[in-house]
Amino acid sequence: MVKHMHPRDLQPGQEVRGLRIVRRLDQGCFGLVFEVEAAGHRLALKFSSNRELRDGPPWMVSHLDREMSCLLGLNHRYIVRIWGSGYWPGPDKGYRYMVQDLVDGDMLDRWAERTHPTPHEVVVLLDKLCSALEYMHGRKVVHRNLNSRNIVVSKSGNEPVLIDFSVGDFEPTENLRNEELPPWASRYPSPEAVLFWKQHRHNPYAYYAFQETDEIYALGAVLYNVLTRGKPSEAHGSKPRNNPLLLPASPLEVTEGRVPPALSDFTMKLMAQDPRERPAHASELRRMLADLKKREGQLWHTPFHPVPDPEPPAPTSAARILAALARVAPRLRGRGLWPW
Repeated sequence: MVKHMHPRDLQPGQEVRGLRIVRRLDQGCFGLVFEVEAAGHRLALKFSSNRELRDGPPWMVSHLDREMSCLLGLNHRYIVRIWGSGYWPGPDKGYRYMVQDLVDGDMLDRWAERTHPTPHEVVVLLDKLCSALEYMHGRKVVHRNLNSRNIVVSKSGNEPVLIDFSVGDFEPTENLRNEELPPWASRYPSPEAVLFWKQHRHNPYAYYAFQETDEIYALGAVLYNVLTRGKPSEAHGSKPRNNPLLLPASPLEVTEGRVPPALSDFTMKLMAQDPRERPAHASELRRMLADLKKREGQLWHTPFHPVPDPEPPAPTSAARILAALARVAPRLRGRGLWPW
């Protein structure tokens, strides 16, 4: 094996510690993710992009260490699990890697576009996700980058799985804290987190202590995106919703009444500008969702975004020829050139 080979050069069929590369799944600022196979099981292999102690600042490598510190103490059906870690190609140096569950599914926004869920289906899925938040918050873990890309909905069972803890925080591991705020999309951080960033962005030692209410705001922003956009994955250019001067319209207003008022009010409560007005803990969210799951009526069981009509099948070659002849037949008849 080439001594200085980079993980991005790995090709399908090659092996890393007994794991056969199937395909590359994703590549971001901090790492690469491959689908791999071992003993008939499909897994995800996640690499740090930088060779430890050689190619780059240690803080980039520590993102994988962050994720492992968060996940090693967690075991929940709606949180991705870690199965092992190490260095490649050498046993103690090189590129840090981690082996995780491979979740076969769609990111939350894609799931919403593909399945056209009803309000009740969204509430059921959200309750499962909140059970994961309640579990991990109880173990002093915060995700810090909760957004639609980091929630995958499995194709079998429509169950959410929370992934990518690379900027997460586990309370006992203060040595991994190295930035005031994580890299995130502008629509998801809470107003108080944005204010902290504006006040401390030039202070390299400032650290924002995430609270559960920050994650609850982010969850509200995720829910708002699903409820108000027919194609939420194309909403990247939308205005931030955490600006106190530009408060967003409620889902009830945006959808012209297709989202039940109670679900709309729940969403806006999660996104309250004042953190004291939001539910303080995920356990409170679950109590609220338990009530919403009991709601009945057609509005709760009808997709809140109109389901588009299926596109007609493309005409066959013969059909296109007959259609063209039908268009020219009247003119040919007028000239005596059409046989019937």
